[in-house]
Amino acid sequence: SESSSGGSGVGASASGPGDSGSPQGAPQNGKPQRKPQEPVDRAKVDEALKRTREALKQAWMDEVTPEELEEVERQLAGLNGAEVDAFIAGMSDDELRTWVSAMEKRGWGLRGPEGWSTARRQQMWSRVLPNASAETVRRLAGMSHDLNPRYDDVDVKGKDPGRTYRQSQGSPFVDGVSPSDISQGHVGDCWYIAALKSVAAADPSVIENAITDNGNGTYTVRLYHDGKPVDITVTGDEVVDKNGNQGFARSGNRSEMWPQLMEKALAAYEGSYGAIEGGSAGNGMEVITGKPSTFTPTSDVSAADLKAELDRGHAVTLHSQPKPRWPWWPNRTDPLYDPKSTKDPERKYLWEPLAYSHAYQVTAVDLGDPNDPSDDTVTVQNPWYPDKPMTLPYEDWKNGFGEVYTNPVK
Repeated sequence: SESSSGGSGVGASASGPGDSGSPQGAPQNGKPQRKPQEPVDRAKVDEALKRTREALKQAWMDEVTPEELEEVERQLAGLNGAEVDAFIAGMSDDELRTWVSAMEKRGWGLRGPEGWSTARRQQMWSRVLPNASAETVRRLAGMSHDLNPRYDDVDVKGKDPGRTYRQSQGSPFVDGVSPSDISQGHVGDCWYIAALKSVAAADPSVIENAITDNGNGTYTVRLYHDGKPVDITVTGDEVVDKNGNQGFARSGNRSEMWPQLMEKALAAYEGSYGAIEGGSAGNGMEVITGKPSTFTPTSDVSAADLKAELDRGHAVTLHSQPKPRWPWWPNRTDPLYDPKSTKDPERKYLWEPLAYSHAYQVTAVDLGDPNDPSDDTVTVQNPWYPDKPMTLPYEDWKNGFGEVYTNPVK
């Protein structure tokens, strides 16, 4: 499940510029628009190629420096979409790989100078790619982990599932956004999926407005770092196993892409899918909304408090208890985690025990008889599933979970 109160994701660990602004020429509200045919100034493209090649050739000890990367960026910044296509078409595969590898490189010494942070690279991609052609996108996607982030650091019990990227034929949304659209896959980012579910329940327009379809196979996703917006551009390609099955965040409708796009954008910003394993659901909501989350121990939250948060339209997530240090020893204090003793309000066995170190969404609170708090119940949703809620007596809920995070969303 890989949840942690330590924090991860754009809101906590990302570095680089915070506000990259809206992508130039990108359509708004997620609706792709056919771009008019732009004129190509061949002389300007040739001059940009010349200056780019000079910058790459002047690299110290055959290593491209940050200054030379900035020179390439300046050349791209002066081109329209059609001229970007001509510029990329004019570069050889070796030239493109040299440029992209230099941007994504890490470390000094024998490995040469450090490249750009993922935030810095995404700032450039989100200005350049929305106006490029699908052909240009496909060529660059085959060379850059920014557009199709690495997934080889996500383990599946030591087995090789034969993962690869496959072009998706879907669209970001099918009948809008619903928390039941999304379920967690093999990535240990329950903290982020639970946050997405909670925000989708509180205000689906936050997610609907976060994704822009650029109409060329790329999507620009608006997330937040320290409350400031960052634009992250990725392709619509989805990660599948050798049998063509989706292994990461997904919707029950294979034509709906928003779950995988929201997860992919965060993975691109952090550097890989493995980099987003483990985090705080409170931070996850901040990454999505840009609003600060509030943490409270479950022991300090009443059922009425929880209900008031939901009634105000706030997103509510929580974390289960950490895994016992000695799991082989009979754990008599955590009955909700034992399938033999876990019961629902009717004292029937639940279909599934709680998972340790896992993030959940709070979906509903029932106060029952206002004069009898003993019948209060709290309903939670495991991000592993699209829609399989579990209702617990309030006292069991309070003892079974450890941390509550709320976010105002708006």
